[in-house]
Amino acid sequence: MEFQRAAELLDDKLEAVGVKFYDYKTDVTFDKYQRLLSDGFIERGNAFSIEFTHRQSGVPERFMFRYYRNPVKFYKSGPLIPLELNYFDRAQARYIRLSEVSWADRIRLREVFFNKDGEFLMRYYNLDLRQEAERKAGTIAEAVQWFYDDVLQNIFHLG
Repeated sequence: MEFQRAAELLDDKLEAVGVKFYDYKTDVTFDKYQRLLSDGFIERGNAFSIEFTHRQSGVPERFMFRYYRNPVKFYKSGPLIPLELNYFDRAQARYIRLSEVSWADRIRLREVFFNKDGEFLMRYYNLDLRQEAERKAGTIAEAVQWFYDDVLQNIFHLG
């Protein structure tokens, strides 16, 4: 998995920030897959999380990708199963959608998914338009790079 490999590489290379990948090992059985297709979500649908910890202060920033098709964004889009990016809000002690965070424009990536034709798509925040958009021509590697670049540059001011 690209996100995991990047986390391991960054954890080895970065001095100021530790990066840890956690796989929830969500078992997507045939029944759960059918519910994802029909309902857009499943119970305990977390796929993986990434924790960034400033090595000096020890303060973590956590992001989590979960299987969830937001009906507001993907209304009548067909049987898509996006991985939605969420952020752990320490004040609320829970994960919330990244789009609900006051500084959400610092991180472009919102969801990643494959359409019915097998094309990889990214849903991202377009700073110029100040709204979310979809990008068909992207790659998984590009989504991974956007995510890590944005977190490290815009949250930890590395770069």
